[in-house]
Amino acid sequence: MRLLPLIPIWLAIVFAVLIGALLVYCIITKKYRKIDNFRRIGILILVLLIALRPVIRGGEGESQLSNFNIYFAVDATNSMIAKDCDNGETRRFEKVRDDIKTIARQFPGSQYSIIMQDIATYVAMPLSTNSDTLISYANALTPKDETYSQGTSISNLLNLVSETMSSYSKEFPDRKNILFLFSDGEITNTSSSSATTNLKKNVSSGYVFGYGTKNGAPLERIQSGTGKIIEDSFITEGLGYSGTRHYSRIDEATLKSVANSIGISYNNRTFGDMPSNFADELSKDEKLTGSNLVESYTEIYWIIALLLLAAIIWDFYAVFNRLLLERREK
Repeated sequence: MRLLPLIPIWLAIVFAVLIGALLVYCIITKKYRKIDNFRRIGILILVLLIALRPVIRGGEGESQLSNFNIYFAVDATNSMIAKDCDNGETRRFEKVRDDIKTIARQFPGSQYSIIMQDIATYVAMPLSTNSDTLISYANALTPKDETYSQGTSISNLLNLVSETMSSYSKEFPDRKNILFLFSDGEITNTSSSSATTNLKKNVSSGYVFGYGTKNGAPLERIQSGTGKIIEDSFITEGLGYSGTRHYSRIDEATLKSVANSIGISYNNRTFGDMPSNFADELSKDEKLTGSNLVESYTEIYWIIALLLLAAIIWDFYAVFNRLLLERREK
């Protein structure tokens, strides 16, 4: 068995120390030496185990793998719901979904990672050769409720891409990094970043893709909780629902500046289908594939997830019973 952590190992260590301290405190303090507390500590331990992603080694086999790590950096903030692609027929994020899947088909056997920014910036998909998982993430890509969105900060997104890429480059020093950034460039949360300098060192090639038009499109609201777009209910500039509609417009100057700083190309993806020659263009002068002995693993986190679900149900049942008992006593 080995671990393929979904979170940085230092964070896992901090989490483990805190859980251990909590467990010791409950053991030595009679007041808190209760089954409810130990059950909830058990829930935290199971969450940590899932985050550590234990797998069982299944042997080695020869596999044709590409020599590329493909990073998809996705702006999924509220402005990406604007419907101004393909002459107003397609929303920006819908266009991104299709483009990610098209690119993935052009780089079979690569390792893929998706790094997202919506209400936060995070690694949605750690580096993996599982193209089915990539497609699932792409299909689920939807901007979040603008009430919670902190706006687009390309700097925050690029910072995380840089950190993630640097970390994986140590693990895979012989693989080439290709970066695809998907955004409309609309910045509502300005911040500076030195990430482009580091990315320029680590990125072999890639593209910044821009979505949207200069005239822009009004932004519709997203229903809190469900995440559904409320058709014809528009975000307004003023208070309430009677103000001027807020229009989102592409900022190509920002996107071209980012592309230039990293040393990759810019392409406006507002109209038409994704070109079918990106793989050939970006992989020229590079060995596209190689035969490697790779380890295969069997995921076992789902077993822990079932235990976690059982523990949560147990906890809800215990709380429900206690509430019923208190109500009867009254």
